[in-house]
Amino acid sequence: MAYGMEVVLPLETLLPTPHSEDFDFEGNTALVAEEFDFTEKLRDHANRKHAAYQQEVGRGYNKNVWPRPFNVGDLVLCMVTEADKLTKLNEPYEGPYRVALKIRHGVYKLEEMDGTPIANPWNAQKLQKFHG
Repeated sequence: MAYGMEVVLPLETLLPTPHSEDFDFEGNTALVAEEFDFTEKLRDHANRKHAAYQQEVGRGYNKNVWPRPFNVGDLVLCMVTEADKLTKLNEPYEGPYRVALKIRHGVYKLEEMDGTPIANPWNAQKLQKFHG
């Protein structure tokens, strides 16, 4: 059977056989439609279970996240992201920089100490508060 239909040989379409004479087209169509409805129900059930799983994973992740709020004017250090500057003997952070603008939760625009703006916004995960 393939997709709810049985294989019919080309010879059986020309000559009547018990197999082709007993075939009920309307009944088979109803069975295929019923199977399709059941498949849709299974797919909906799987989508609901997946959404519940995603919510549970999100709750578990958010429970262990430590927020890093920075205020405008705070001094921060930026994680070194350029591969040529990142070596075992160099410091992992560079700076200090001043927080110029909070774009949204966890995203900040920075500026140099003399007021020169940094081109790209920074994520709070790549920043560390400067105590100095």
